[in-house]
Amino acid sequence: MDLKDEDDQNPENPEDIVIDSDSEDSIEAVFPSSEIQAHSDSVCSVSFHPTSSDIYSSGGIDDIAFLYTQNEAKELSGHTDSIIAVSFSNCGEFLAVASMDGTITIWNAQNGDNIAKYEGPTEEILSISWHPRLPSLCALSNDLSLWVWHTRKNSPVAVIYGHPLSIAKFGPAGRYIYAGGKDGSIKVWDMKSEGFENAPPHCTIQGKDIHNDEVISIDMHNGGIIVSGSKDGCVGLINFNSKKIITKIKVCEESIESVEFCKEMMWFLVAAMNGELRVYECDSLNTRCTIQVGMGIVKAIWVGFDIYVGGLEGLLEHYDGRSGQRVRKFSGTKETVLDFDVKHSKIIGGSEDHKLFIWTLIG
Repeated sequence: MDLKDEDDQNPENPEDIVIDSDSEDSIEAVFPSSEIQAHSDSVCSVSFHPTSSDIYSSGGIDDIAFLYTQNEAKELSGHTDSIIAVSFSNCGEFLAVASMDGTITIWNAQNGDNIAKYEGPTEEILSISWHPRLPSLCALSNDLSLWVWHTRKNSPVAVIYGHPLSIAKFGPAGRYIYAGGKDGSIKVWDMKSEGFENAPPHCTIQGKDIHNDEVISIDMHNGGIIVSGSKDGCVGLINFNSKKIITKIKVCEESIESVEFCKEMMWFLVAAMNGELRVYECDSLNTRCTIQVGMGIVKAIWVGFDIYVGGLEGLLEHYDGRSGQRVRKFSGTKETVLDFDVKHSKIIGGSEDHKLFIWTLIG
């Protein structure tokens, strides 16, 4: 295992750029095109429809979700605790709403009709993930259970018990479910294996070997590589086919809130609660750029070669992922941006001030 920290990075690498975003004087500021206050408490999850920026959803601590279509908001009620996630299926037909009450409701993504209510977990839902091609949903509960439902069936197609996980997702091709553990472990299940839900995982990397605290961010690349971020301030890179650790990088002393592979190049981003954003090259493991955002990052995502980050004190900014230069900032709230999404020329963000903000980019 290769353990790297800041001192191990190559300072002579010409691509290793350190940028202080506060030092830039002329940055385009974009103000919201609209503000929606449908919620009575913090808006903690937002999502665009996969093909239309005119259809989106939000979920809040007020136990309610909304479906927005053509400037109309339909209330999606029926939960008794905070909404932790709203997510459209990749086919665009369904909207899943997951709650801390341990249930998930499925809605028609066009008209808001209720389709199903998934029950079974005895504690809160921690994460949900749609299959990339099928109308199947993976859901992780705090009661050590991992569920897979298909929208055409009335009962779960698989349930995995007994693993202390914190986040789980379908892989990009849909064959694997990969997860990060509360004990710092990484686990992968092969859904093509007969009886996979009752068998040991296809791959297990023990927490003592990769992380010494909870995994809170994780992503899988088609090439068989998983990147993970933990509360221990470390990033892990593993090959789940060979079941080996590629490297472990100590980034900071605070939690790694987001990790994600770029779909355009073999790069991945790392975003931390200390306000540091990095882009790494997978092959060399050099940092292409390190950006000092200046405040805690809650979420960071790739959109092509662009990176969008959101976080504390109203942080929502756009960076060029190739150069690390800040392109624009999005104004509107001074409260924490708890979640955001980007689709075409629109951005939606949910914040602690109970509002849903919409920004429209021109040109």
